[in-house]
Amino acid sequence: PVIAHRRGSMPEIIDHGRTGFLVSSIEAAVAATVAASSLDRDAIRRTTIERFDVGRMIDDYVTVYRAVTQ
Repeated sequence: PVIAHRRGSMPEIIDHGRTGFLVSSIEAAVAATVAASSLDRDAIRRTTIERFDVGRMIDDYVTVYRAVTQ
């Protein structure tokens, strides 16, 4: 599980309450550390693999590059 501030790309990467928590204060981050223990780690792993697997990402990049160069 990831605990991060709600800035930059974090809202696009973290599914709040499912793969981690987006927080806006130190107090919320501390509270999220307790809540993180209740998240389904297997589901987090599956989501991470679906989104960030090297093979999948390469395929996606190749698709974009081909679309741009045609």
